[in-house]
Amino acid sequence: MTSQTRSTNTAGSASKSEREAVPRISVVICTHNRGEYLAGAVQSVRNQPLDLALYEVIIVDNNETPDPQTQAVAEQYGARYALEPSLGLSHARNRGVKLARGEYVAFLDDDAQAVSNWLRSALDVIEHCRPAALGGMALPLYTEEAPKPKWFEDRFIVEGYWGKQARSLAANEYVYGMNMFWRRDVLNALGGFDPAYGMMGKKIAYAEETILQIRLRARMPEELIYYHPAVTVHHVVRAEKMQWAWIVRQRFARGQYSFRARYERKGRKQRSTSRRALIIAKSALRIVLKGAQLGILITIGAWRRNRAIYPHARTFIYERGLRPLRAIGALYEKARLMLTDVNPPDQTPQPRASSRLRSGEVASSK
Repeated sequence: MTSQTRSTNTAGSASKSEREAVPRISVVICTHNRGEYLAGAVQSVRNQPLDLALYEVIIVDNNETPDPQTQAVAEQYGARYALEPSLGLSHARNRGVKLARGEYVAFLDDDAQAVSNWLRSALDVIEHCRPAALGGMALPLYTEEAPKPKWFEDRFIVEGYWGKQARSLAANEYVYGMNMFWRRDVLNALGGFDPAYGMMGKKIAYAEETILQIRLRARMPEELIYYHPAVTVHHVVRAEKMQWAWIVRQRFARGQYSFRARYERKGRKQRSTSRRALIIAKSALRIVLKGAQLGILITIGAWRRNRAIYPHARTFIYERGLRPLRAIGALYEKARLMLTDVNPPDQTPQPRASSRLRSGEVASSK
């Protein structure tokens, strides 16, 4: 099935002349059956106090057939609409990049909402140092349909925060996918997002943006990856993200894909079959031990917790009790790669990279 693309326009949205002007930024919002959130994301972009000629909005519908609700949102807000039938966030993002006309491509999750100075702050950074990639933080946004439970803490869900000062990110720091800007020529030079990574429908998967930044640093070390605290979005905390079934799957997947990111960064090391078999056996043993640790933390640890710090047992379990799950996910992925790849990576710990600024700070936008 071929992808479909079209532009839509309504009163109060971008006019034909504004759409034909070459924008500085192409805002790409990829979506998969989330029409109930999509309108809020697009509206937050359209509410930016910025000349409409400076940006365009592209909605990529990641479905085999067009979703009527997604099409209606594109029509309502005068966004360009594209259908990407190959399931996966990376496929959808790559479709958006191909359609983009801007010098920079901004990626906003379909359940995120940008603050009012989001684009203006990004343009200030672009004009200052023209980074290869730029990002900011994502703060939690709760809804009436999914109110915040008493035990749930905002810190569980804040992502992409690298401090109060704008700066270039160090080698072990990354911008996050729900809120990032990329220079389009860099994306094209790197070949776009790897379809082996990233969410795929209901499957929890990560690291597509991390892998891309690792490749950027390896191939174009002179390029900047920049952080600015004013480039902020509010990310909807969907009800499922506060339920244990999702939390357990998410924590395990984080471990899997963090290991794969290290795999990408460190490269590969030749190992004999016997050596790989030994590593697989050790990984299996460590998974068993981590599983035992997980059980102890959830039961005895939760019972003996400091109640002044953790008044709710579920808070303790979320923040400390489930920590071994990430390690279990990483060990599982290590063993899997040993079985499928004859050249897995060297796991020697790497020194922490310096966080020295490469281009100075940018004053926060007001």
